[in-house]
Amino acid sequence: MILEVQHETQLSYSEPVAEWLTELRMQPVSDDSQSCHSFAINISQQAPVHSYLDGFGNRVHHFNLLTPHSQIRLLAASVVETSLKPVDLLGSPAAFPVDFSKADCDIHNFLSFRGPITASPLIAPLLSQLQPAEHERVGLWMQRVGSYLHEKFEYARYVTDSASPIDDILTHGKGVCQDFAHLMIAILRSFEVPARYVSGYVHRPNKESQSHA
Repeated sequence: MILEVQHETQLSYSEPVAEWLTELRMQPVSDDSQSCHSFAINISQQAPVHSYLDGFGNRVHHFNLLTPHSQIRLLAASVVETSLKPVDLLGSPAAFPVDFSKADCDIHNFLSFRGPITASPLIAPLLSQLQPAEHERVGLWMQRVGSYLHEKFEYARYVTDSASPIDDILTHGKGVCQDFAHLMIAILRSFEVPARYVSGYVHRPNKESQSHA
């Protein structure tokens, strides 16, 4: 499937901003399941745009606005071709206890706790409830974790923000997609299962698509 994606961001300030520095991670990656055929950024203010690859292979665009402004509009336009290649997690033979010592990539970043994904003491009751059984398949256990979070927590906007740690969803019992993702990642990493955060677009035919974790 070939998708044309337009992601618009508009920012307004109560008074002029003298200088604005930003980084954008908006360009879709090209991998085994999709190819990004084109990508362009349009900025309402004139500014040279530079880019680099971060440690995870994401193309990062960055620019500075050095003239006072009270509004800014960003439009990221992409053309992406996708191919359905489902991952059969449930059919994977991997089982507990897990051992990723022979993994063909550096998994340290996918096991460590940092930023909003913390080793919070508030998560202890969940870990007790979700303790994997000996020889339980990792894929089936992950499905069990996801179902548990779906049942126990409520999807609700305006309860958390982009910088919220997992303590917030654990305290309030509700949050948005990124909070569910952060919490599940924290649970997986607590049991030595590598996991990472991925943000992308959910295509909904005949409806406005959305960005989700």
